Amino acid sequence: MDVVGPASSAFGGVCAAAGRITADAPAAFNKLRRDSDVLSIVLYAIILLPFRVLRTERPILKLFPKRLIEPELLDHAPAEAARRNLADLVRINERFGGHSTLRDTLDSVAKREESFTLLDIGAASGDSAKLIRELYPRASVTDLDNNIVNLSAATQPKVIADAFALPFKPGSFDFVLASLFLHHFTDEQVTCLLASFYSIARRALLVCDLERHIAPYLFLPASWPFFRWSQLTLHDGMVSVRAAFRPRELLHLSKNAGLGRVEIRVHRPAFRIALVARKR
Repeated sequence: MDVVGPASSAFGGVCAAAGRITADAPAAFNKLRRDSDVLSIVLYAIILLPFRVLRTERPILKLFPKRLIEPELLDHAPAEAARRNLADLVRINERFGGHSTLRDTLDSVAKREESFTLLDIGAASGDSAKLIRELYPRASVTDLDNNIVNLSAATQPKVIADAFALPFKPGSFDFVLASLFLHHFTDEQVTCLLASFYSIARRALLVCDLERHIAPYLFLPASWPFFRWSQLTLHDGMVSVRAAFRPRELLHLSKNAGLGRVEIRVHRPAFRIALVARKR
């Protein structure tokens, strides 16, 4: 098992670590413009400036030393509030590294012309599946969520099911994806879910999730005047960052789950973590 990072993505490559600008920054910013507008780039540059000044993350990493899991408003939100929150999440993924992290993760395991099946667990509105279908026209993507309101905007095929009781046999899909999903659960639950998801995958389990860090924690309230995130998004976004992982924590959980050939990459300044557990 290897921890590899930070990785190159639409955002990754801009900084090899907080406070250290990589040599290929111009190329990274060209990739960044593919996914974002000028305002998004400027806001992220402002957030990263203190790390450039500090030139170290040691004081930063002392903040939020452990995961803290608290209830999220989306779990019991009215349908209209939930839809607005999901729309915010799509904007965040598109502009601030969610889609680029997913794209780089998939590119590490599959070629664009390949035909494969993929199960997206915790798919919500299905924006990940939409991106995958655009990048991989021959892919067959199935969205799964336990919330019918969340899944209403997703296209077929889609399944309403409980992630802890998946209705699939081992090896049912080439790839199983869990994006922005695992941070909702305790370490013990994450271990069980990883083992279950891995068993369903024929080729690899893919995990894309948040990195626990002060920068993404402050980002939503700092950017609210520009993007007008909903109050639900502000609340749940900060709760999610506090519940998120650091790379070695996720590696430890994958080891406890019995996953093999695990690679973990940290995508900066998207502050996302990607895990790939290959079977072949």
